[in-house]
Amino acid sequence: MSRCITFWRLLTASVSVILLTNSAQPATADVGLKVATFDVDATPPNGTAMAYDIVKRQGELPLRCRGIVLLGAEQPIVLCAVDWIGIANAGQDAFRDALAKAAGTTRERVAVHTLHQHDAPGCDFSAEKIVDELDLKGYGRFQGDFHRLVIQRTAEAIQAALPQASSITHYGWGTAEVQKVASNRRIMGPDGKVRAVRYTATRSAALRAEPEGVIDPEVSLLSFWNNEKPVAILSYYACHPQSYYRTGVPSPDFPGIARFMRGQSVPDALHVHFNGAGGNIGAGKYNDGDKENRIVLANRLADGMKQAWDKTEKWPIAPEDISWQVEAVQLPPAEYIQEETYLKAIKEEAPRGYIARIDQLAWLRRCQDGHAIDVACLGVGRSRVLHMPGELFVEYQLLAKALRPDLDVAMAAYGEYGPGYIGTKAAYAEGGYETSQLASGVSPGAEAILNRAMEKLLGEQEELSGRILPKSPERALETFEVADGFEMQIVASEPQIQEPIVVSYDESGQMYVAEYLKFPSHHGKSDGPNGRIRLLTDKDADGRYETSRVFANGIAWPTGICPWKGGIFVVAAPDLWYFKDTDGDGDADVRTKIYTGFGFRNDEGTANNLKWGLDNWIYGAGSNSGGEIRPAGKSDAPAVSLRGRDFRFHPETLEFQTLSGSEQYGNALDDYGNRFLCSNSKPAVHVVLPARYLERNPYLSVQNVRTSIAKGTPLCA
Repeated sequence: MSRCITFWRLLTASVSVILLTNSAQPATADVGLKVATFDVDATPPNGTAMAYDIVKRQGELPLRCRGIVLLGAEQPIVLCAVDWIGIANAGQDAFRDALAKAAGTTRERVAVHTLHQHDAPGCDFSAEKIVDELDLKGYGRFQGDFHRLVIQRTAEAIQAALPQASSITHYGWGTAEVQKVASNRRIMGPDGKVRAVRYTATRSAALRAEPEGVIDPEVSLLSFWNNEKPVAILSYYACHPQSYYRTGVPSPDFPGIARFMRGQSVPDALHVHFNGAGGNIGAGKYNDGDKENRIVLANRLADGMKQAWDKTEKWPIAPEDISWQVEAVQLPPAEYIQEETYLKAIKEEAPRGYIARIDQLAWLRRCQDGHAIDVACLGVGRSRVLHMPGELFVEYQLLAKALRPDLDVAMAAYGEYGPGYIGTKAAYAEGGYETSQLASGVSPGAEAILNRAMEKLLGEQEELSGRILPKSPERALETFEVADGFEMQIVASEPQIQEPIVVSYDESGQMYVAEYLKFPSHHGKSDGPNGRIRLLTDKDADGRYETSRVFANGIAWPTGICPWKGGIFVVAAPDLWYFKDTDGDGDADVRTKIYTGFGFRNDEGTANNLKWGLDNWIYGAGSNSGGEIRPAGKSDAPAVSLRGRDFRFHPETLEFQTLSGSEQYGNALDDYGNRFLCSNSKPAVHVVLPARYLERNPYLSVQNVRTSIAKGTPLCA
């Protein structure tokens, strides 16, 4: 596809919705699944208030409201995606009720989402009611005449589209990584707090140079086919959609442009795009504010969509392959949203755009009236799409995919927009704009409620025979059985850690975790070193390590950590390193290689588990890859063979010695200096004869220096 595209003004903007129809509908009496599409205008006319500004002229591309209604499997299911900033509270009710009536279904089977463009309207009839109640001026963005007109047009278009429905024989699924678009907005400081927010346009070169952070790089495509002809393509990608805004010109921004490009490339199908859990995700790392970047970002997203399209696999589909489940949840409003306080402030303060106190007051009243949010899950064959509220953090989307790795999972967020931003529980203690009083309308307890809903919706689907599926940390904890007198608690979990190998604590109680992101190494994602050390801190001393940052990156295979003098020794075959942060920024600026030559035959057989001994030496397990160990930078120094041995070294003199031992993994010392090892088939092995005793008489023949002490072995029958 050419990266240079000429756009022309479209004379009429549109709203599109897809319908899968069944024999219960008079207009579509054929048996089986069908898809109907429709298109109506969602662009506000000149002089209309958008989320931040008044429309002063029309743009080259219109705003769209596109969605799907699935019929043919019990009652119809309506999905809708709108190029607006948000649809909240009573606005959600009005949209869903009108679309449900038009499609012949119930509100519970309708999901309405926005893409969250900022040069676009927002809809909240609950806030409109407050404006009228208080006779407020300057809040034209809540005036709902245009919103109601779009709702009416959409409902009419659905009714008109039903007789034109296309039969559906197959569905398709494809994914691909989008390159250089998404990055995490929240830049953490050494104290575990957000030190800067990398907004969608970031002019600071230093902030753009920060790592991408936690994102979901995948764009997912769910498609519906009539034999070889694609009828509708639904795409899902998590990222704030702004390249620039506050122009007074309605714009679908770069996701809408990417959608338009793909529509030109595959004109037979209607393209519907949903924003995923992108509350803490934006394009800031790759967007310095230059307006040329809108097309650059659009091309990159379109390229990812094309790759996902090229990788799409098709499967036959029947009505019984479609499912729709709903879990109604009530999210706790933030404690700082108080009726009297907010009413007083709203009357006195100047009107402002999203998110203002009037938005949050409308949400509070919604909660006080007992309204619940419908969290839904669409099942299409082995694909699942979760339909979620608010500006969710990407961690929710990553958890959803982790919960069902046996299925193809995507997420559409920005549904019910009343809550605003919805962070993780840990994020509220970290600070930053997204979880501040200016942005979030919920308390930290929202995470547990939404996680339980996702688990229930995804877990109720058919499981593969014999497969034990992953659980949330809280649910996993419930499955453990512990001996009397013991208690198990969660100290850290994803996303604070990822692929952990080993854990160590320093004298201040900080936690260092070795992570390896490329297991197994011979079939990994890249050829470069994908290990790293993560530093976690428990700031509130509650036993849960809520803050996390990468301490040292680009390490080959970290399998052992031992703190010393404010830094850490790390064994990562073929080397043993010392890392230390000397300037207080939380990153290891000291990276000193101490030894080299540790063997590496396979991932599970390298030197590991560095532990302090009673004699102030650091002990390590040699495992089964051996090695010829030399001080780093001294290739002519005599090598010490590690074959069939464990080792220890002195942290000050750096003297290196071999020891009796050499099991696969594990290295524990008791209060008397006895050493215990393990392997994947032997849970406990005692090193009975230390090498220093045997070295006194090299002529003494000893069959074995270690013995298994696990239950069932000769010593523990």
